[in-house]
Amino acid sequence: MPDDQERPMKGRVALVTGGASGIGRATARRMAQAGANVVVVDVDEPGGTKTVADLREEGLEATFVPADVTSEEQVRGMFDATLERYGRLDVLHNNAGIMPVHQSIEETSLEVWRQVIDIDLTGVFLGCKYGVPALKRSGGGVILNTASLAGIRGFAYGLHYAAAKGGVVQMTISLANLLTDDGIRVNCICPTAVDTPLTQRGSTETRAATLPRYRNIRTGFLQPEDVARGALYLATKADFTGGALIIDRTPKGRPKYFVAFEYKWKRLTGV
Repeated sequence: MPDDQERPMKGRVALVTGGASGIGRATARRMAQAGANVVVVDVDEPGGTKTVADLREEGLEATFVPADVTSEEQVRGMFDATLERYGRLDVLHNNAGIMPVHQSIEETSLEVWRQVIDIDLTGVFLGCKYGVPALKRSGGGVILNTASLAGIRGFAYGLHYAAAKGGVVQMTISLANLLTDDGIRVNCICPTAVDTPLTQRGSTETRAATLPRYRNIRTGFLQPEDVARGALYLATKADFTGGALIIDRTPKGRPKYFVAFEYKWKRLTGV
């Protein structure tokens, strides 16, 4: 992974959705420390404003743009605001998401299903749809989509979440092929469980009741900074596109990184 002291993103502009907390806040900080002008986007205005204030206290350049990633108008507006302030876009990190948990499919309402798909999948689609023209205007760039290991392995207590993240993985691969000639690399980040407000939300009693295994599930969680480190690598050093940067953990909770982007088929016999 790159050393931030090299400031590999100096002069570049990065937009990070879901930047009010967790992975988004950590990634915004990491990229700003690496020299980027960072646009922090979130529906949580107090949280997004605090992220930017904290970065500015460190002498880093950042601005906050409030936006709901499920609103086509607001997504279009966040790119307009970025170009108006900085004149370009080099890195787009589609990171905003939610992760409700349910013990069974019977308890998963259609309303919640649609909400998760809207934010976790359609939000990424809209970010790419309106971010690509901005990246093309800059002569190319990088798109990072936050997926999850749940999008590859599944998640028994979050069928909607796993389905949305699986869609993000496939969208990433498809878009990478579509944009190869435009100088835009597209990769996704697939971490295992990360210790963020998303996973902390709700009372201990409620989580224990709806998800029996949740009592010990935070043991060995990744930290947001572990994911931010991977995001910076993809934004600056990675030379591949259409890949999934998988971030797993050792039994002691240390991150381990590897890339999956070649899907090999084995022919079955005797079927």
